[in-house]
Amino acid sequence: MRLYLYLICLVLSQSLHAQTASFMAPDTVCIGDPVTITDQSTSVSTWQWNFCTGASFQPPAIVNHGNPVGFFQSPDHSVIVEEGGFYYAYVTNATVPRIMQQAYGNSLANVGTPTTVSQIFPLLPNGCSGIQAVQDAAGKHLIAIGSNQYAGGNIVRIDFGNDWGNFAAVTGIDWGNPGGLLANSADLAIARDDNGQYYGFVINQGGPAMFVRLEFGADFSAAPAMTGMGNLGGGSCFPKGSNSIKKVPTGMAS
Repeated sequence: MRLYLYLICLVLSQSLHAQTASFMAPDTVCIGDPVTITDQSTSVSTWQWNFCTGASFQPPAIVNHGNPVGFFQSPDHSVIVEEGGFYYAYVTNATVPRIMQQAYGNSLANVGTPTTVSQIFPLLPNGCSGIQAVQDAAGKHLIAIGSNQYAGGNIVRIDFGNDWGNFAAVTGIDWGNPGGLLANSADLAIARDDNGQYYGFVINQGGPAMFVRLEFGADFSAAPAMTGMGNLGGGSCFPKGSNSIKKVPTGMAS
């Protein structure tokens, strides 16, 4: 039996230097035999491989797991984490101050088991929305934002220690609304730069600034400094989601 091997060529970013993607590989190989691919590319420093399986551009298969025990009330945002081969999703609810844990065991294909804890309810805004999972030297944390009015809001840190599955014993801190810039906040993105500094970006659907930058520093030990960035370009009227990206330097293939 023979297996036909298909390769997707690299798409090279434009740069001042000519770049050429070139690979040499056998057109057929027997199952179980090693495949040797010779790279003949020039002026390229990084590579991205795709063999057409499990890629993000494939249509997803959707399975509806319902609303176990009715815990989800207007679910808004979620984040997925892994701990020791076990998977957990943490979900915010837009109309109640609640964060849900969905425990999936060793596979996200399993039906999740829902759990919530009451000790963090007083910390959470009624309109809990954006949520991110982060880690620093002190442990693992969820950072969540939200508000249910066009004025006011807050940002909270929920501490898990060294185990993402430690939901029953979590503690937290309410950082409030530094600078008063959170207003009907819809989403949060957090990223770490090349200098080890953490930054967050919040989008508001009201208030004095539609975009807000958060500066955490090298860890998440203290409330972030916030800077209002207005409505950049004047093109956003009711934003709902955000994400962080990193610019790829010229001369790199992607």
